Amino acid sequence: MRRSSISIPIRALRGHAHISQITLGDRVSLHQNYIGAIERGEILSPGLVTLDRIARGLDVSIAVIAASYATAPEDALQVDATGGRPRGSGETYDPEALGYAIRVVRRRLNLTQDQLGAAIDMHRSQLGAIENGEKTSPGIATIARIAGGLTAQLGPDEPSLLPLLAQTFNGEKTVADVRATVDPKPSGSQGVRCVPQAGADT
Repeated sequence: MRRSSISIPIRALRGHAHISQITLGDRVSLHQNYIGAIERGEILSPGLVTLDRIARGLDVSIAVIAASYATAPEDALQVDATGGRPRGSGETYDPEALGYAIRVVRRRLNLTQDQLGAAIDMHRSQLGAIENGEKTSPGIATIARIAGGLTAQLGPDEPSLLPLLAQTFNGEKTVADVRATVDPKPSGSQGVRCVPQAGADT
């Protein structure tokens, strides 16, 4: 999966909103230099809390930024900011819900932490810490790797799970929404491709 820098969608969304880095920084209590560093690509993997704050300042869902990061090549990025930020989405973050959502998908695919870790070149202990909600604001690149590994197992035509996982972290979506996405489709349509499980599930 080719991935653009996180700077591209943030800069495009800020331009779409016609606001300066100073104004955005003031809206979300981040220094303009930090916003500038993200937009210049100097900060490659800001945490999900930071990205959600920026999304809030731009009045969009974190899914807009995550989807652009997960799928858009730099030369074809199109930012759709028309949806606005979902009502009721505040500044409540739930790393345990994110971890549980990842675990739900991984288990649905019959993958152990070792198998998923090997597929995405991530140590089992790091994956376990995220699944257990021990990382309070995991970086977007880390969650993109996990989402990419899981999405690849769902099938080649499936959309990236990154936006959905990011929304689970900030409360815009629930674990039930994640389950509905990965549960087998009704008869007659293709279901989830399962990988045989080796060893006990962790």
